[in-house]
Amino acid sequence: MWAAEALASIGPEAAAFVDRDLLRRLIDTPPGDQPFAARALARAYGRLTGDREPALALYLPRLGEPYGNDHTAIVLGELGPAGAPYADRLRELLRRETTGWVPLRVGEALWRITGRADEVVPTLVAAIEPYTGGGVTPAVTETVRLLGEIGPAAAPAAPVLRAFLDADERPVEHGGRRSVPDDDALCAAALRALTGMAGGTAAAG
Repeated sequence: MWAAEALASIGPEAAAFVDRDLLRRLIDTPPGDQPFAARALARAYGRLTGDREPALALYLPRLGEPYGNDHTAIVLGELGPAGAPYADRLRELLRRETTGWVPLRVGEALWRITGRADEVVPTLVAAIEPYTGGGVTPAVTETVRLLGEIGPAAAPAAPVLRAFLDADERPVEHGGRRSVPDDDALCAAALRALTGMAGGTAAAG
């Protein structure tokens, strides 16, 4: 399973090194006692072959359940515009989930499917704004990175991003071994996002 995921992270160009038929069979009979193996293998299979049907069959029934929506959203986002039939379900989920990984993954999926930043940026901003005072999580930093990828259309997020950079006390966890690298990652992501929102010009305040 881990080998398939590693190859999938490379992209479709790694498909030549994969036994497609074997991987497809493993989805139906995953090795060992690993309840998440079939879904992980199906997602890797889709990334390597372009055939997303096995992943959709396993992930779609979970859309809207209390847990696992972030992974389902990733699968749908990878469909791009072909995921349009699921956009309304993602919108409903985006209205309901406001913290953690779910608004990030669902917002990203919806943006990749529809290309509309206006319906996801306000939710993404609302999800990270409470953390300008502290307690930044990896999901917050990843959301900042996504806002940078969205670019100028994410400009309404600029005040929150500047608040992260201008905070008198850094908003990451203090005193841990990850404090400095986490702060560096947050600041770098915020600066890149601000630069992208400004159309590639310097975004220093």
